[in-house]
Amino acid sequence: MIAKKLPVTQVQFGTKSFQGVLISDDPLTFGIAVPQLFAIFPVVMEGNYKDFRTAKNQASKTLKRILGKEFRATKYSTELSNQQVNVILLGDFRRLLLRLTATGDLDALAFSEELLDLSLHQLFCDAFKIKFEAEDRQEFLTQRQQGILARNSYTDVIKAYLDAHPEVQGKKRHFMYSTVSDLVNRDVLGKTAKALREERGLATDDQVRDSYDAKTLGEIRQRERHAATLVKKQDLCPIAAIKEAIRFYS
Repeated sequence: MIAKKLPVTQVQFGTKSFQGVLISDDPLTFGIAVPQLFAIFPVVMEGNYKDFRTAKNQASKTLKRILGKEFRATKYSTELSNQQVNVILLGDFRRLLLRLTATGDLDALAFSEELLDLSLHQLFCDAFKIKFEAEDRQEFLTQRQQGILARNSYTDVIKAYLDAHPEVQGKKRHFMYSTVSDLVNRDVLGKTAKALREERGLATDDQVRDSYDAKTLGEIRQRERHAATLVKKQDLCPIAAIKEAIRFYS
């Protein structure tokens, strides 16, 4: 008897994606091929192994270490390959996500926060009878992920600059991040991050960035990318660089 080849499709999660497996449609059962976990949790799955092939061969052992010795992946044939592949059920993936989040793994933390944000937003849209379809959900995730990428990117540039310039001290050093943030927010939205927090009832600057629409995020990323290039190529102070980027685009 020839084993049935299971359907596989790309599961989009905002700017991220991975392949999902339809194990059964009665009852509806989904899974994720173990090799896909390397794209979702690269640090944990690759571990301290010397090369990717070794890490891949030891994937089941890595999962047992995290989920317990009783964990078992199941081999299935899929429509993508003649070779069987180890697949974990969504329930096991959920347990893996929770355990990695508890250890402070950054990839798991980001995935959990994005998933929770989406779930809560969906629940409230349902409660208020607000349309929130598949396309809306992807846009919601994409905006948040792009906001984090943009924020982290220029934050990393500022950190690298400060590490290379220990002579920058006092208020300038301490308030460099917030000064840059305020300059960009004033230019694009006409208000500081503090004013936006108070206006929108938010607690942190991260939440302010998460509330931006795609157009606003695009304008902010445009200015921060330009400023990052100036800092890296000309060793320009990040504050001066963002001012120059604002002049260029405004």
